[in-house]
Amino acid sequence: MTNNSSFFSLDLTSFKWSVINQLAADGIEDNIPQALDEHSAIVHDSKMYIFGGFVNGERDNQIFYFDFTTSRWSRINLSDDDAKPCARAGHTTLL
Repeated sequence: MTNNSSFFSLDLTSFKWSVINQLAADGIEDNIPQALDEHSAIVHDSKMYIFGGFVNGERDNQIFYFDFTTSRWSRINLSDDDAKPCARAGHTTLL
């Protein structure tokens, strides 16, 4: 059974979906994002970055990346002094 926190890959040749095994960087579970809705995602090099979205019905402004070479999630932590967007959902991202 899958749920909203399952992570899928689509094979563009066979058009078949498969679940990707997810690991947490450094074994720290907080490095894996909670189930998200309406976040933005962008792939650059071998990583997919995600930002914002709804977590349990609340807007969020956390940033995570998934490294496709290691199958590991990592959280990008910003200090409270860093300029950053407010929590948001339903937005888009461009590279």
